[in-house]
Amino acid sequence: MAYVTGTATSINDLLSAIQNACTANGWTLSGSVLHKDGCYVDIHINGSLIIIKGGTGIDGSDNMTGVCDTHYGQFCIDSPRSGWFDRVNFSYPAEYFIHINKNPDEVYVIVKWEIEYYQMLAFGQSAMPGLNGSGNWYLGTRNQNFYRIVDSGENYGSSSTGFSLFCRGTHRDIESFGVDHGLDGQSKQWKVEGSWRDWRSLALRQPNRWNSESILQPVRVYVARPSGFVSPVLECANARFISVKNFDPEQVFSIGTDKWKVYPWIRKGPGGTYSNSSGYFGHAIRYDGP
Repeated sequence: MAYVTGTATSINDLLSAIQNACTANGWTLSGSVLHKDGCYVDIHINGSLIIIKGGTGIDGSDNMTGVCDTHYGQFCIDSPRSGWFDRVNFSYPAEYFIHINKNPDEVYVIVKWEIEYYQMLAFGQSAMPGLNGSGNWYLGTRNQNFYRIVDSGENYGSSSTGFSLFCRGTHRDIESFGVDHGLDGQSKQWKVEGSWRDWRSLALRQPNRWNSESILQPVRVYVARPSGFVSPVLECANARFISVKNFDPEQVFSIGTDKWKVYPWIRKGPGGTYSNSSGYFGHAIRYDGP
């Protein structure tokens, strides 16, 4: 594992930091495509955004092949609207935290701007057995006018599209992530329904009322099948969902020999219908820093 952090003063600076961290830790950069051991992602700048797409290879001109043309993620976008408050504009300088993991390969890039706002870009290769595709996966945020998180008590009962690991709310036509599972034909090769099934069942029950602790909840991604059932196509090896109610953003904690670093989905709550925050929903990323 590797962990790289720093401050970017521009979008070019941030993209270079991502590329340099990956190439220093076993990845190869061909044009705008980062690849390692069969995992391919195209990460490039488009205006004020960083765009990420998944693919399955590169041609002789360093163009990605097998690309997921209809789905892509975005990074460095403004914060979502919660209730009817305005977005918080993304701005530089921005602090970045890059977690690079192996076996399986997974990269998590978290960026923080305006002191307390966070978002994520990530990619890797699924180790789930039984896939017909490469298992390559990617995610990023997706700029859309209807990011709205619904408050439910002291936590949130719905998720925003993007800003979290494969979670999304009602806007299921917006694909800010994908997994090359290869199940049920090429037209559905990258399409997944996300990680909301397991997450929703436990999210509002954390932290534990008995001892105020929060569990590390697996991030398991499913795809809908023609039978009406679902199949798991990815379980992130180095990331978990977690309630951040009793954690500070960027806090590090240990369980046995493993260390984890905590990040809010967007901004730590407690939130509410008219608050630009994500309540107590957060991520814990396996950590190899000091």
